[in-house]
Amino acid sequence: METKILPFKRLTVERENLLARKILLSVAMAAVTGLLAGIRIPLPFTPVPLTGQVLGVLLAGLFLEGSFAGLSQALYLLFGLSGIPWFAGWSSLSFATFVINPSSGYLIGFIPAAFLVGRLEHGGSRMNIFRHTLAFSSGILVLYFFGAVHLAAILHTGFQRTLVLAVYPFIFFDFLKALLAASFISTFRR
Repeated sequence: METKILPFKRLTVERENLLARKILLSVAMAAVTGLLAGIRIPLPFTPVPLTGQVLGVLLAGLFLEGSFAGLSQALYLLFGLSGIPWFAGWSSLSFATFVINPSSGYLIGFIPAAFLVGRLEHGGSRMNIFRHTLAFSSGILVLYFFGAVHLAAILHTGFQRTLVLAVYPFIFFDFLKALLAASFISTFRR
């Protein structure tokens, strides 16, 4: 005797499988961001190092729709605060040191930045180079905002000094990371 699956039951199973795949991919993108955090270049004029994490944030938004891209970075942050040494230079931070770390604003900003990139990348409109540039630039601007606000609060710097420490040194390198993320688009589209 053959068992038949009712159409609505099949649809529910397919949705559950899709959800499970998206959650698994979110965890994988958190791990990618953690791996890219191993790229850490200290800059002598700012307490914020140059890292590969921004590329992980952009890739999360590229491969995952908004909420799951944001989830991937929330998991990255939560796993890191729970003791996994995968912040900049594969270091770990306790919650107490996280609060006073001048770079922590960027880590918080990873979540809305990935969400925004994911929303713009998967917004339903056909993507072109302009929309990819808009998505990646928007995500990077969100990172700069969160990073600069936190750094200014911790170091008590004025607006111009904050830009010098938290934004200007990273623009060129983040542009290169955006180009690298964009190269993944053309590779996967083929």
